[in-house]
Amino acid sequence: MKVELADGKVVEGTFAVPELELEADFGSVRVLLPRLRRLSFGPPDQVETTSGHLFVGKLLLDSLLIGTPEGPLDLERARLRSLEVTAAAEATRTPDLGELEFVGGQITPATSGAGLRVHVRPPPESDGRGLPLLVLLHDDHGNGPDLVASVVAAWGELAATHVLVGVDGERVSPYSREARPVFRHRLSEGVGDEDGDPDPTSPRLAATLDELRTELGASRVLLLGLGHGGRLAFETALPRPDRVEGLLVAASALPGAYRVAFESAARGSTLPEALRRLPVALVHGARDERTPLAEAEATRDALVGGGLTDVRLLVKRIGTHRLTLLPVGDAVAWLEETLDARAGG
Repeated sequence: MKVELADGKVVEGTFAVPELELEADFGSVRVLLPRLRRLSFGPPDQVETTSGHLFVGKLLLDSLLIGTPEGPLDLERARLRSLEVTAAAEATRTPDLGELEFVGGQITPATSGAGLRVHVRPPPESDGRGLPLLVLLHDDHGNGPDLVASVVAAWGELAATHVLVGVDGERVSPYSREARPVFRHRLSEGVGDEDGDPDPTSPRLAATLDELRTELGASRVLLLGLGHGGRLAFETALPRPDRVEGLLVAASALPGAYRVAFESAARGSTLPEALRRLPVALVHGARDERTPLAEAEATRDALVGGGLTDVRLLVKRIGTHRLTLLPVGDAVAWLEETLDARAGG
């Protein structure tokens, strides 16, 4: 990074802020560091992204900590004039989805237009275009590329016929020594949503699913979430079932607020037709100690009772909370058989 100070001096170094927040006239804007090109300190402040977007408003930044060869340098906002991503830093950023040609059998990182980091792996000898997508959402102890690699190792038949896309959470878990990424949940785990994140992942994920479908010309999109990733899958697909053709939730359960909504539907309210027809596969391990099997059974009962026409719970007797010990291959096969039967009918 190259930082120009108000007195004309220039400082070169690095800074490790994962994202910047700017208050604009239309609301709050968050820009992830890999998508930053230039800052101009006002007022008003201006943020230019790598995709060419320019946002004007007030940066929520009191100071800037710069790492230099001489040591860290803490610069008060009043001393700052501009910050520019240098050519070396620009070369290390994650490319945008539209900039890449994906290579069969290789996991390639990219950044979606909504700012999510994704890891795309087409089948061997394929660029991934025109194939079904299996989009993977990790638990709080995982990440996108590791989840893709796990699916490749455990279910080679899926990796041979589907484009696998692992999605990384936007923030770092405060409980992880390895700086694992985690998602921002719109709903709390309980019945209310007062504990939910005010800037959730789900809208960015929905936009990313649309972009993946367009860029790769996907024949269909299946969304798989593990653990907390399963909660995000529900938060994304249930309000907008048109974003995906099928939903697969592993070792997770329906957020409390949605369970209440489905119980209400069971008492007579009507669900949208697109949601009623969304096929949902639940996979769970009988030995899962983090999310008991009873939670998955209650989720199935709520979905069916609320009016969903195609819901299936698959249980592995020796399964735990690990994805590779769950019947994911069988669940994907059931989802695709259900979708193919509809198309043929």
